[in-house]
Amino acid sequence: MSNSATQELGLHTYTNELVTTSEVAAALGITRQAVLQRVNAGTLRPIYKSPARTGGYLFSAPDVFCLAPELTR
Repeated sequence: MSNSATQELGLHTYTNELVTTSEVAAALGITRQAVLQRVNAGTLRPIYKSPARTGGYLFSAPDVFCLAPELTR
């Protein structure tokens, strides 16, 4: 994805980092629930899930960049 596209997503500072569900939602302009729906559908795969029953997810920022056009539909 081009540098301008990553800046449009607001994720340009996360190039090699992990991002939370809330950060993915904010960057894509969708709700946290929409992010979780995409996880459940297999469209978005987290790198890590906290072991707690209601544990949070962490995502690879570069993965989110690459999938952004599909995730915002």
